Amino acid sequence: MSSEAQFVVTKLKKLDIDDLDDAVDNSSPEVDMDLLGAAQDTNALMHLFISNKHEATLEGIKPWADKSIYHSLARSTINFIRGFLTYEPEEIKNALTEVKKSVDVCNGRRRRLSIVNNVVSKMVKRPNYNLYTEEEIHAELCYAECLLMRAFLTFIQDDNLISFVKGGLRVRLCFQAYKECQDMIERRTWPNDALKRHFESGVKMGLGAFNLFISFLPSRVLRLLEFVGFSGDRDVGLKLLEEAAKMHDCIRGPLAALALFVYYTIVKFALGNGDDGECLVHAERILTRMLEIHPESIFVQFSAGRLDSVKGNFEKAIELFEESRRTEVDWVKFRHIAVWELAFCHAVVGKFRQVVPYLDILYRDNNWSKCICRYMKGIALLSCSDINEDEAKEVIEIMKGVPNQVQRISGKSIPIEKFFARKAERFLAQKNWLMLPFYETMYIFNYFANLKGKQDILAAIVRQIERGMDDLKENHKDSAIYVDNYCLGLLLKGLCLRHMGSPLSAEELFVEIYNNSKKIKEDKYLVSFALMELGFICEESGDFEQAVEYLNAAKEHKMFHSEYRIHEIGRASCRERV
Repeated sequence: MSSEAQFVVTKLKKLDIDDLDDAVDNSSPEVDMDLLGAAQDTNALMHLFISNKHEATLEGIKPWADKSIYHSLARSTINFIRGFLTYEPEEIKNALTEVKKSVDVCNGRRRRLSIVNNVVSKMVKRPNYNLYTEEEIHAELCYAECLLMRAFLTFIQDDNLISFVKGGLRVRLCFQAYKECQDMIERRTWPNDALKRHFESGVKMGLGAFNLFISFLPSRVLRLLEFVGFSGDRDVGLKLLEEAAKMHDCIRGPLAALALFVYYTIVKFALGNGDDGECLVHAERILTRMLEIHPESIFVQFSAGRLDSVKGNFEKAIELFEESRRTEVDWVKFRHIAVWELAFCHAVVGKFRQVVPYLDILYRDNNWSKCICRYMKGIALLSCSDINEDEAKEVIEIMKGVPNQVQRISGKSIPIEKFFARKAERFLAQKNWLMLPFYETMYIFNYFANLKGKQDILAAIVRQIERGMDDLKENHKDSAIYVDNYCLGLLLKGLCLRHMGSPLSAEELFVEIYNNSKKIKEDKYLVSFALMELGFICEESGDFEQAVEYLNAAKEHKMFHSEYRIHEIGRASCRERV
């Protein structure tokens, strides 16, 4: 075990107690706590939170939440995570309330300048940050972090344009605050190295996250944001997050590590083209470090399962996700991230009946997307070879209700929910039938990226696809959208062949889709996906110029439901390698 990990484990042992009073013993409000003591205490409490002691952590924070900027920030962060993961309206509202309290605490500690003095000093000359106290400096950083959380919560709390604009303005203000904090690191003399490390870790994590997030935006939006002062360099973002994650003894270290792991094992696979030969190496390294410190954490257990999932070790992943799901936690809804993954892992290996109870849990107890969970239950039942009459009737009722459960954010419906709502309507229009719906859903969520080189699983899926295409030709050849369904089968089969190492056979199928593009009546996205897959084949063969042409052509199909994903996969696969 590394010395940094040993340091954190020692701290945790001091907090790993049965009696709650012991947990808050060194957080008595009658005892003065300086800034360094507050940072160290908050760091230990955040490790306690990651170790599943959620309520004990909040109790430890409570006596100092209105007195210490770091305890206040920690309380807001925990409630933000809770609101973001559960998506419960009350949790989001509570998180927003706590963040506002933290903003007030930070404002009470920030350096006071009149508006005129503040503007003039920054226009004429840079401020002398050596005149700031340690607490004033750290209050600026905590203020920036609170603004970022408040912006995200504003986006998801209200579904109107005003909330969207407010959130955008707060994001800009937050980024400016982070840039100023970076200036403080470079232009200030730091008398206390420990406090400087806490400050540096926060700045690195904040600017790293900003660069990484903004880099995912389409090129035209990215150029505009860079023009008004934002930075969207992905390499810089990853470097800063890596540096923050290595600061194990700092408050933001574990959060930066989790953020990196999410990028390498979720974002790269959901929005990218899977493993690029490096992301799983990075993920293994981060997970090893997290397991040293928090072996029983629900977040770490989920991470271990996710890593096996993206490696294609689905049976092992199921075992780890089940372990994560059984973990004793104060907030049981944190288990739902494992439940979601369990549904897909069982579907990948063809166990569709086992998928249903997981989707029932999510539909009943979670608010992420009632529309998607309901639709996925319907197609899971539909995919069962032994579906009975009662279940067939249940599927019909499910599909009738899916369109009514599309939600709106910032005044607009979510594209992926609209996509599934239309599929539910098609099911009814096609006399209670859909073409390979669960495999199509796996493709929409880019789950096939987890299957590269898994010959047995891919071969089994190809057999199912061929049966589906035979059924289409025999029983649905008079359908008005026969070509749409046929091309969907070609797309899924071609995808499997590409991942099985047969690019030429796959290319023939994708070209056939493109040649049928004028005959496709509704599912224009199939043409975009076919062009995208052709781009990947060219990229893998080293023909980057042709790959870029295909990917640019794919983005021109405006009826495509997930234009953003084509942009990101194309960018990740070609632009970064050229």
